[in-house]
Amino acid sequence: MYKRLKRLTREYMLVVTAIGLFVGVIFLIIGILGFMPDYELPVFSDIVEDIGNWYWWFLIISLFFFIPASGWFMYSNMADRRRFDELIDTDSKKVFVSNLDELEEIAFRLGTTYQEELFDKKEELKVK
Repeated sequence: MYKRLKRLTREYMLVVTAIGLFVGVIFLIIGILGFMPDYELPVFSDIVEDIGNWYWWFLIISLFFFIPASGWFMYSNMADRRRFDELIDTDSKKVFVSNLDELEEIAFRLGTTYQEELFDKKEELKVK
């Protein structure tokens, strides 16, 4: 179960971080609206009333957990994808072999789609 969950989070890291970032922004809006009881947004006014003084926690959780963590993982994932595309886009076997360790590490972090792409490139260039 743990291995499957770990594999799924690695496969869908960009989606998971985007959801985390979205939740963090929603929590931030709820936390800020808790400080402004006169200002009402139709969607959030009932939520802010229901949570009462818990808006502090929504603000703290969004500022220190959801937004930074999601932003970091999203940036890291996109940087890995960009780096993988740069390294794999070569026709030179020598350059490919010299970058193979880094490519394998990045492909492992990004999931099976990238591992399969790396495997196909190894077959294309006849690298073991």
